[in-house]
Amino acid sequence: MSKGELKGGKLFYKKWLEAIRNFQVRQMHGEELSNIQALVLHEGGSALHHLSSLKGDMNGLEAAGIESSEKFSRADLLYTELSVRFGHSVLEGMDEPTQRSFKTLRKEMDDYSQGWTSAARDVFKAAGEAEGSRNLVLTASKLLSALAKLILFSLNKHVSPYDVVSVWMEGKKKNYMSEVKARYPHAEILVIGDGREEREAARELKLPFYEITKGSCGRATMDLRKLKETLSKPAKVTNRRGKGQLRSPSPAASHPAKRALTPPKRLAAHPASGGRAAWLG
Repeated sequence: MSKGELKGGKLFYKKWLEAIRNFQVRQMHGEELSNIQALVLHEGGSALHHLSSLKGDMNGLEAAGIESSEKFSRADLLYTELSVRFGHSVLEGMDEPTQRSFKTLRKEMDDYSQGWTSAARDVFKAAGEAEGSRNLVLTASKLLSALAKLILFSLNKHVSPYDVVSVWMEGKKKNYMSEVKARYPHAEILVIGDGREEREAARELKLPFYEITKGSCGRATMDLRKLKETLSKPAKVTNRRGKGQLRSPSPAASHPAKRALTPPKRLAAHPASGGRAAWLG
């Protein structure tokens, strides 16, 4: 959602940016971790960045210099702490005045966005509660920023911190989507988003795509509410083209994706035998 789409305009947008930055600094080691993702790319590491990126062989970072290696080791410890923080309420760690101002800010956001934030939470919840489903979040934002937004909007309840993947700067969403499709060949996957990159990637990979209207909070909210209804009851999803409809890139992808819908978070509980997953791009 861009600043131009909100009733409050640039001023309200700046208030949210400030809230996100403050949260990262105060509760997510923001100052220490702010440049880690860029450093990983500089050292030739994977463009797909997540909280497990610095574990094990560190995705090709073994040849990094001593100074960088020390920073990566320290960041890995902090990433583990973040995974724990991600599982707790957004209000945890805030004093009462901060909690009050934050609740006011979030209510204003929901009002200005015509219910977009609450509709998004309903979709995440419905998708995550579907039997055998898993939400995956794939974002072009920096990982730290994406995790902060998920917590601030209380979407963290329905997604694992390790299922949030950032392709900031050098990554391609198609690469990760292709990876997951290959890893779980029997899972039903639904891609959800409002951007061209995920839409085209879904088409190339022959994956169903549910498009959220871009540029209109009201229409986006309606799309999310329709999706939530679809996720909440057993029924086949339509394959008609258009906003707020399941977009099937080819006949091969026209299988029933009803409960496969799960915004980006976890994958099938039993991937070898099937299951359902979904992205929110």
